[in-house]
Amino acid sequence: MTVLGSFDRILAEKFSGQSLFTEYVYFSMILIFPFNMIASYIGFREAIFFKTNFSNNLFIHKTRTLLIKITTAFFLFGGCIYLISPLIELKITWLNMLLSYFLVSIKCIYSLLSSVMGSRASAKDIWKSNIYSATAIIAIFAIFSTLSYDITTNSLLTLFIALWLSRAVIFTHTVLSEKK
Repeated sequence: MTVLGSFDRILAEKFSGQSLFTEYVYFSMILIFPFNMIASYIGFREAIFFKTNFSNNLFIHKTRTLLIKITTAFFLFGGCIYLISPLIELKITWLNMLLSYFLVSIKCIYSLLSSVMGSRASAKDIWKSNIYSATAIIAIFAIFSTLSYDITTNSLLTLFIALWLSRAVIFTHTVLSEKK
């Protein structure tokens, strides 16, 4: 998660000029980073819980509850950021707000998935999930590289949504198919 979490800044620097890189990092630090901290906290807290308490129904319930809380928090926080964006010279649109919401939602749900994987999955399941994830990440990165001519904050956000979503889908399959 740490590597994928900082991968966005590395890719933003590689694919964009200095101006867009600076704009993206400023944007993500203000709007996305607070939710990255929440996701990390959730992952650590829930790993302890899931070590001894796990069922698919409980996991689905926790995921739904988390999504409701993150949605509420994001729209309150994001709305405030949107309103003050001219004062802090933040370039923000409704589209990159929506893309940011999808990204932080996926990251927070992924933190639950990661806590289950870390506390309950076998080494073999983790290894297989990581291989599948690496393959998906390489494929998504290759597709993005060939399709993207004009790199923008929105195209970077879309790339990061695809990367995190692929990992979350793979982990979801592993977690919900667990027979323990």
